[in-house]
Amino acid sequence: MKTKPPKTKNKKQQELKSRFGSSPNGDTPQDPPRTLNLF
Repeated sequence: MKTKPPKTKNKKQQELKSRFGSSPNGDTPQDPPRTLNLF
C-alpha cells in the first residue's frame, strides 16, 4: 500500500469498485489486470 498509483488511476479503480463491488479490497493483484483489460 506504500506504492500508490496516480490519482487518475485510483479514481478509475474506485469507479470500477462501485460498479463491480465484487472485490472489497480493490487492490487485489487479480482484479486490476482484468479491469485494465476492459479499458
